[in-house]
This record gives sequence, structure tokens and C-alpha cells, in this order.
Amino acid sequence: MRRHRSALALTLATLLVSAAALAAEAQTTETERVSKITNNLVCTCGCANLIVAKCGCGQAAEMTSEVAALVQKGASDAEIFQAFEKKYGPAVLGEPKAEGFNLLAWILPFVGLALGGATVVVVLRRLKPPDAAATAADEQAAAQPDEETRRLIDEELREY
Repeated sequence: MRRHRSALALTLATLLVSAAALAAEAQTTETERVSKITNNLVCTCGCANLIVAKCGCGQAAEMTSEVAALVQKGASDAEIFQAFEKKYGPAVLGEPKAEGFNLLAWILPFVGLALGGATVVVVLRRLKPPDAAATAADEQAAAQPDEETRRLIDEELREY
């Protein structure tokens, strides 16, 4: 009988510890989610467009509380962002949505960099000096007088 009580007590203690660990893990997960979400929201107080997680004003604390309440209610990250966008407008999102004009704003810098790089390569290739063999052939051709010049030189030499 005593043995059964010991086993029962050990089992209950294990269950309590496991439950406490799960509760702590769930709390940590909620805290991590709140932190992740507030790192992607911009504070609406007007203090230099800081993200909510870094802003120390009262508005940021209120927004963090709102996020925590929505996380505890079981709202997904997308639903929370949608709720904040509806309440505060698209400027509250730390990262613009990849749609419409925003998509152009995401793509255009990379297109500009590619075009700029291509332009630099083309200009550098055109500025590259010609190879030595072609330069030597051009100099040799320029050093040889043409037929008219040769005839005039021969006439001048005959007179002396």
C-alpha cells in the first residue's frame, strides 16, 4: 500500500511539474509572439517612426497591450496585423504589403541596381584600351606613306 502511495505521489509530482513547464512554455511562446509582432508595427505617437517594441512612449505600451490581448484570444499574426492596419492605417505596418504600388517599391531598387551595373560594365568595356597587336598594325599602316606621297618624295630626291 505504501508503495502505491509513493508511486501515486511521484506520478502527481511529475504531472504538476509537466503542467507547470507547459504553462511556462505557452507563456514564453505568447511573449515571443508579442515581441515578434511589435517588432513589425510602427508606433503611431509620432516620435520618429520607431517600432512599437523600441518606443518607450505610452502609445507603444498601449499597442503592446492590444497585441498581447489579441494573442491571448488566439488571433493569428495576420489577423492582428489586419486589425492594426484597419485601426491605424497602412502606415502602422513595419513592412509594406507586397501588392500594387508597394510591389513596385520593392522591385524597382533591384532593377535600378541591375541597370546601373550593366551600364558600368558597358562603359568600362568601351573605355578599355585596344590590344597591342591592333595598335602596332595601326601605327605601321600610319608610318607607310601612300602612293601619291611616295611619288612626290621620289621627284624631290631626283632633283638633288
